[in-house]
Amino acid sequence: MIVAGFSLRTKRRPLATGRLSNGGRPSKIPEANEYFERAVLVERGQFDLQKMRQMLERALELDPRFAEARAFYGFTHLLMVMTGYSNDASWMYKAEAELRRALQDDPDCTRAHSSLAAVYMYLGRKELMPAELDKALQANPDDPEPYVWLSVYHWANGDYAPAQAAAKATLDRQPLYFPARMLLGEMLREQGDIAGAIREQQRSLDQDPQNIYVRWYLTRAYIDSGDLRKARLTLEAARLQDRQSYPTRLLWGRLLALEGKPAEARKEVDEEVLKYARLVWLKLEVAEFYSLLGETAKALEWLDQAVRAGDDREDWLRRDPMLANIRNEPRFKEILASVAFRRQQRARAKP
Repeated sequence: MIVAGFSLRTKRRPLATGRLSNGGRPSKIPEANEYFERAVLVERGQFDLQKMRQMLERALELDPRFAEARAFYGFTHLLMVMTGYSNDASWMYKAEAELRRALQDDPDCTRAHSSLAAVYMYLGRKELMPAELDKALQANPDDPEPYVWLSVYHWANGDYAPAQAAAKATLDRQPLYFPARMLLGEMLREQGDIAGAIREQQRSLDQDPQNIYVRWYLTRAYIDSGDLRKARLTLEAARLQDRQSYPTRLLWGRLLALEGKPAEARKEVDEEVLKYARLVWLKLEVAEFYSLLGETAKALEWLDQAVRAGDDREDWLRRDPMLANIRNEPRFKEILASVAFRRQQRARAKP
């Protein structure tokens, strides 16, 4: 696979014996490997960020130069922001520091390269993602992580065909790998296949009923289907710690707005939630929130921020039902024209 060339063809090589479950290089200390694999099981089977961090901290206590564990631990720093447990930007910089330390110990550490791509995505520098993903896939084409972030990269560019191909390539290797299925479901929703989106998200939720990521995307699919009752029931079933996370509160804000409860909606989307949204890939969601409330100026301001941060999903922006109130505004059309121009420039630059 050559990421920069947008090709999914890759010559699969057999992994060396004695590798970790993701194909990475193991520690020389067997117990450290055991803790690493426990963290992998928690990530893929019953998503619990604190348990993952505890397993990885133990692995690194046993072997401080265990690059795969270091990279995974660095990624959990980013997850502190991705899951909405924190709106402190320092977590992203801590993540980058851990990932670079992992690469010092093992320059071919796939997880470190793919996680760096993830950090770049959240720092609004997605143009740096392909180089890291190339390195990750050259080192280990059997690790599902790079394929997921390759899918995210194409999705953020508004290129659904290669994004879905990368997600499906991941599922061909590991059918139970929820990030790929979740992302596939979200792309189906944005392309109008709401039933398909609900089906894919429900499959992941059946696998892990407490996975908050899947609950977010399933809730949104129900919203777009017009079934606000199911959307509410899905979100109400989240664990207490997930109920307090910033993305959950932002989703509640939009649901409450749709239910005709603007005062309650504004209480959910307070300044701390907005601080979080400025930090991550949720600026469009804030634009949706203000659009639903009829606050046109704020909606357009946040939409402009989303696009400036690299959201190039032109087709979705034109169809997003939550942006209906601002779609005829001259400023909306100007913002969409800038997205179209950037996509054209990127298409011309392809080899």
